[in-house]
Amino acid sequence: MSSILIAEDEKNIADVVKDILEAEGHDVRVVRNGVAAIAAYHERRPDLLILDVMMPRKGGFEVCAEIREVDELTPILFLTARDADVDKVHGLNIGADDYLTKPFSAQELVARVAAILRRAARSAEKKEPIEPDASFVIAGHKVDPRRLTLTNLVTKRTTSLSAHDPVVLRVFAENPDVVLSRDELIDKAWGMRMGATTRTVDMAILKIRKLLGPASSHIETIRAGGYRYRP
Repeated sequence: MSSILIAEDEKNIADVVKDILEAEGHDVRVVRNGVAAIAAYHERRPDLLILDVMMPRKGGFEVCAEIREVDELTPILFLTARDADVDKVHGLNIGADDYLTKPFSAQELVARVAAILRRAARSAEKKEPIEPDASFVIAGHKVDPRRLTLTNLVTKRTTSLSAHDPVVLRVFAENPDVVLSRDELIDKAWGMRMGATTRTVDMAILKIRKLLGPASSHIETIRAGGYRYRP
């Protein structure tokens, strides 16, 4: 089952797409405008975004471009009545993976979505670890190891980090949905550094949760297990 976020202001179309994809076993969420799409994306990163081009407050092209600034991997499908080649080319050039023009058949929608998700799964298998100094996104925040900053991608609020905070955050970002024991975290985030104990890990997680604020719920405590990052 994949999580799919649909941004479509026409309720009848959104409901039809939602019903079709839910019948295929997907977890589907619908929002009605571009601003809500950005907020929903950062709240819970989906496996696929389906964007209408013409939406209130912020259009699909704007949403796609904004997301591509921080995320090059999450697939995006444009679903729109605009079938001009210039619009299709523009959508693909700013980072969309596919373009489906209304009206469409249920079979074509299902086939396009399945193909996009297959490609995304293959890309994820080939994904390389985040470079130590490269910026990355976790729980709706951009981490910049060079500047030692943590920026909320919705509010744009920036907080300073210690030199080691990005290291711990990167371990979680590289291991989504994986339960990491305290010993594994010591090995991945501290290595052979003297003095790192399970207490060190707990204190580091406590600090990270304070930094993330409401998004701290993405880092779960697993009883008798350790910690897990839920994207």
